[in-house]
Amino acid sequence: MSSSSVLSPWLVFALTLATFVNFLGALALGPFLPQVAAELQTPVSLVGQVPALVTLLAALLGLVVGPLADHYGYGRTLVIGMVAATVSTLAIGLAPTFVLLLLVTVLGAIGRAAVQPAAQAIVAARFSNESSRRHAMSRVQMGNSGAAIVGIPLLTWVAALGSWRLAFLLLVVLGVVSLLMLWRSLPDDDASHRGRIQLGGVLTSYVPLLRHQGTLGIIGGTLVGSIGIWMIWSYLAALLVEVHGFSVQDVGWVYLVGGSGVMAGTMLSGTRLGSRPRALMIGSRVCSAVLLAAAMIPPLSGVSIAAMLSLALLLHGMYGVPSLMVLNAESPAGRATTMTLNNSAIALGTALGGVFGGLAISVGGYQALGYCAPIFPILGSAIIWLSRPREAPALALAD
Repeated sequence: MSSSSVLSPWLVFALTLATFVNFLGALALGPFLPQVAAELQTPVSLVGQVPALVTLLAALLGLVVGPLADHYGYGRTLVIGMVAATVSTLAIGLAPTFVLLLLVTVLGAIGRAAVQPAAQAIVAARFSNESSRRHAMSRVQMGNSGAAIVGIPLLTWVAALGSWRLAFLLLVVLGVVSLLMLWRSLPDDDASHRGRIQLGGVLTSYVPLLRHQGTLGIIGGTLVGSIGIWMIWSYLAALLVEVHGFSVQDVGWVYLVGGSGVMAGTMLSGTRLGSRPRALMIGSRVCSAVLLAAAMIPPLSGVSIAAMLSLALLLHGMYGVPSLMVLNAESPAGRATTMTLNNSAIALGTALGGVFGGLAISVGGYQALGYCAPIFPILGSAIIWLSRPREAPALALAD
């Protein structure tokens, strides 16, 4: 790994590309479920469980990956995660059976658990200036939204020229390019701890964090708030197709606009708007809750629903960077330990959003989402407000 200036823009670009490729790998199977199921002679409903399994495994593995990254180094962890994600993508693209497809999800889960928090930890460790750190963190976060906006259309276009396997091979090429970029731009890890870390050491890494009210409040608020947005987002396509007569192509445009909203919100939070992180976190979640209710409760057209939810996603995008800045400034645990626990909370919130959303629809139809989903971002905001530090009203974000 390079020992060049840690403030090089190439470092930010390499980290952003890594998060882009990693998250695109997590999303890539979704658009091709019918083709994959037909070729592997497996029901679509069964193949559709693979991405969910990756998310849940990543949430669990993250609890171990974080302390390991703090012990052995963020850069090393990031590279290992990218190698695992790239090998998993290659195996999926070549998988001849569903059983093999299922087995390689373990490698994909390692990448999903390691890459994003390791990249965030590198930014937090290497960018000491608060404004530079906030700007770099927003760019790295944009890798996720860029995967939905640019990555998925690119893969579907390539698949139209050949097959879904060709799209996955392109993703492998992007993974190799990302690894080369990391090799050229990553600074050497700070001196890591000597010796091996035991299971007890992994668990001990979380003790300071579990005793810190402010950090737990941010992570708990993130988990609870994520449930609300994913209650609706998980079933938006079904609502637009079944109730409003949208085509699959129409739904694709809705996802494109929604992903653009997340990216725009992430970019805005990287400006001076994010200089008061807790206020932005709470305000963006409360306003998004209002938009969720306004989109789902009244009898609106599909276009109006999509427009309001896109605004809600813009506000949702304003939450991520401020939460990471506060966690970095306040958490008493290691950076990677904190970031991976936060990412595990997001993954769990995503999964619970799908479960609770399905229950709400089964009881009261799609309109029930409008009554239930807003409760969670408001509750998450209350958790963040109640857990704020009382002694220090001004948050120092610089190291």
